[in-house]
Amino acid sequence: MRIIIEASALCTPRPCGVARYTSRLLRTLLELRVRGEGEHDYRVAYRLEHWRDRAHRPVMADLPRFWYQDPFLPPPRRPALVHGTDVRVPNWRGAMKVATLHDLSTLVSTLWAPDEVRHRKGREIRQMAKRCHRIIAVSEATRSEFLEHVDYPAERVAVVHEGVSSRFRPREPREIKAARERHGLDAPYLLFVGGADRRKNLLGLMRALADSPIGKDHLLAVIGPRGHGADEVLADPAAKALGSRLRMLGFLPDPDLPPLYSGAEAFCMPSHHEGFGLPVLEAMSCGAPVVAAERGGMPEIACGHAWLVDPDEPASITAALDRALGSTETQREAARKHAKSFTWERCARQVLAVYDEVCG
Repeated sequence: MRIIIEASALCTPRPCGVARYTSRLLRTLLELRVRGEGEHDYRVAYRLEHWRDRAHRPVMADLPRFWYQDPFLPPPRRPALVHGTDVRVPNWRGAMKVATLHDLSTLVSTLWAPDEVRHRKGREIRQMAKRCHRIIAVSEATRSEFLEHVDYPAERVAVVHEGVSSRFRPREPREIKAARERHGLDAPYLLFVGGADRRKNLLGLMRALADSPIGKDHLLAVIGPRGHGADEVLADPAAKALGSRLRMLGFLPDPDLPPLYSGAEAFCMPSHHEGFGLPVLEAMSCGAPVVAAERGGMPEIACGHAWLVDPDEPASITAALDRALGSTETQREAARKHAKSFTWERCARQVLAVYDEVCG
């Protein structure tokens, strides 16, 4: 069966979120095919508007690639199925259509993205619902939010959790020390992944630490780019109160992450909304105690192995961090085993099951 994966998300110099999902899913589908599972003819499609970022696409052996642009530049041959990994699905006649839905943040709140982005994403999500024969939601929470906001048959939405790459595991002290030196982390640190972004709630974490002994005893290392509301976040008095203890590391490639997770005294992700929250599982896999928000998909994937907080209450974040810093080796090991149950192999097999169901 000819299957085309719409993978325009891979055309980026800074692969995060959807790009990482797309890359890992593709690689695992190819690995399963080598082992005789899902013997499909996979192709990858990129929208022509991403041409100038073509050099950033990963090269995968035995995976033909092509450019398209609806409706003027169609695929060379009509596929049986097309899978959009980021909401947008080409409207090719005769092809069954599947899409992965990562989160509904642009529909849930007006605060977490510019109006232009919210309106565009809203249109894309509703267009996806009209076109697709099946939708893959990355969590039960995302599925529920989608069905609440969009008219779509519930039985056609499948939940398929993401996976954690095997590179995320506790690292040796020497590797941790080298990573800390490389990024100037010269004191015990807390780790935050998401950058200066209103939705990710770095502001809430900074306010929790500004008046807490935890904030005076630890650095706060922030990984990720500047996002929506970054100027507001970094101009807040809490950022000034933390001063040099706030370390903005910017975007870091995947190989840098495991030793930084492993060396963190705790990992904190008090986001206002996450469809899944993969960094929670990555941190657990590396042995870091985790604090996460009690909203979106995070309670579902943490499954009792994280200290949950109200992201709107700095005192809640401080109290949870205090408990996380006192976690036991038994608790961290249980969390690590839980996180390792989320594999890309399981994810890819469940995606294959959706393909088979759609195509009969």
